[in-house]
Amino acid sequence: MIALLPVILFFVYKYSFYNPTKMVLLYVLLSSKTLGFIAPSTMLLGGTDLGFFSINMLVFFSVFMYKGWYRIDSFIAPMFIVLFVFLLYGIFGPVIREFESFGQAITSSKSFLYFSIFFYIFVRKDEIDIYKIFNFIKFLGLYLTTWKVLWAISPSLSSMVTPPEYQSTFGDIGYYVRVSFPTYIGLATLIYYAEWQQKMITGKKFLFYFAFLMLGNQLCAHAAYTGMVFVGIAGIYSIWHVDSVQDSFQTIKKIIFLIVLVIVTLLSSPKLQDTLLGEYQAISSGEDGALASREKFNRFRWEAINDNPLAGLGFIHKSAPIMKVYKSEIVSRFTERLDVLDSGYVDVLVKFGYGGMYLFLFVFTLYIYSVFKQENPNPYALGAAVHMLTYYPVNYTWAVFTYPHGIIPMVITFYMIYYFRPKIPLYK
Repeated sequence: MIALLPVILFFVYKYSFYNPTKMVLLYVLLSSKTLGFIAPSTMLLGGTDLGFFSINMLVFFSVFMYKGWYRIDSFIAPMFIVLFVFLLYGIFGPVIREFESFGQAITSSKSFLYFSIFFYIFVRKDEIDIYKIFNFIKFLGLYLTTWKVLWAISPSLSSMVTPPEYQSTFGDIGYYVRVSFPTYIGLATLIYYAEWQQKMITGKKFLFYFAFLMLGNQLCAHAAYTGMVFVGIAGIYSIWHVDSVQDSFQTIKKIIFLIVLVIVTLLSSPKLQDTLLGEYQAISSGEDGALASREKFNRFRWEAINDNPLAGLGFIHKSAPIMKVYKSEIVSRFTERLDVLDSGYVDVLVKFGYGGMYLFLFVFTLYIYSVFKQENPNPYALGAAVHMLTYYPVNYTWAVFTYPHGIIPMVITFYMIYYFRPKIPLYK
């Protein structure tokens, strides 16, 4: 697999310098494990992940080689500055404090380096065709959902046709399908909603896409995320769009009927319930998905947070000298490092402390508020704001602010809000 990396890097280099739209599409494609056939994260050399680490470093290189990269639009400047400072602090902070070496800090920054696509998009913002990105996200949402539905209907057939990188096993649960990433399904749902509101698709088509994608979201076993997408769509429809569509009451009834149908289908199949439970346990970063179990696994992380409450520790490698101070009593692959996938706020606090977390959330909220305060916001911007809003509750059990499954869709939503913003300052 590592032999394919030079080919991938060639196209990343080519598109990053000469075709920004294709660069973004390629980045999203690779993050989906190339539709389940090639996973850059499995491209290892001496046990070190060279795949997306190399891709992100090359994307950063193209950003800083672009003339005038530092001339940032005032609307996006607050988040641009925050992320840039976080990146510098996360790498150099622990080195200056002698927690670890520079090489260890760079290696442990690999998840946060996915924000390279944020810097790239907003440096090359005027050269990107956002509608091509929408089309690919919609395709990806339907594509990922198809494999999840097939798995739920017939695991045996699924095992024969599902792309290899989406197939996995977990303990006694056995075979299951894990797609990359479920957040693309939710974002696709919101893009279809925006298209319906702009009469680009009919109400019947939207209802079909909505029901199918919501089923896919549910099968991914992230109940909080699925619920927030549904509540968000219901909320913006009720506040902004209920009077703009004929027979709105009939539309609402159809949506409720479809949701009830999905719920009844799930509840009526004990086998499907078992597989959903297995999926949830499989994608959880602890041996038990319960919050009590997370608390047990995170005790040593809270010690690190309490010792460094204001600014956190930065990006800490699992073999860093500081890890001798913070060791879990539980020996497990889930406790070998301070980074944690299934407790998002803990992960942010470990890296950036309470000061960094509140700063990030404040700026993050500014962009959501910039949409919701408008009297008649663009439907795409509304969909983006809803998607960002889902991150608050979801981050308790799924680190969407600091891992690629959350970062990449988040960056796309930032660009949606920027692209469809009214010509007024962010702060007004």
